[in-house]
Amino acid sequence: MTVHSQTLQGANVAVRKAGIARVVAAGAVTVGSPVNIAGSSGKVKAVSETAGTKIACLGSPRRRRGDGDVIEVFISLHERTA
Repeated sequence: MTVHSQTLQGANVAVRKAGIARVVAAGAVTVGSPVNIAGSSGKVKAVSETAGTKIACLGSPRRRRGDGDVIEVFISLHERTA
């Protein structure tokens, strides 16, 4: 996941592959439940795709939070089926 936004096409960004990242929730999330990226907003959401859909998961939140809250997510990149 990128650590900061970059508006210049072709410019570098820092990437975090492990550890804990601070992100913004796009809705209610629960401790330990997998989250993924919510569309093009850059926010994260609870996994809610249709059953049978392959999903790229970012990890799991450390605390329960709601829409717009800044949360800490333990990065655990993996793919799963809903």
